[in-house]
Amino acid sequence: MEHIEALGSETYLTVSLAETTHSEGLPLQARIEPDRTVTLGEMLWLSVVADKIHLFDPETRVRIA
Repeated sequence: MEHIEALGSETYLTVSLAETTHSEGLPLQARIEPDRTVTLGEMLWLSVVADKIHLFDPETRVRIA
């Protein structure tokens, strides 16, 4: 976890995925419940809600899905 932004009603995290053959450690932004305690550098297991995902081109930052 690289960044934590607590906004009261929700908390946003900037994390990097573990590098695998299918990822390059690109940053990912996740939203969690505000009562969840997290610390910088912590490793987390995250699940994805498919109909809530937004994908962006890493170079242009234009939304692609």
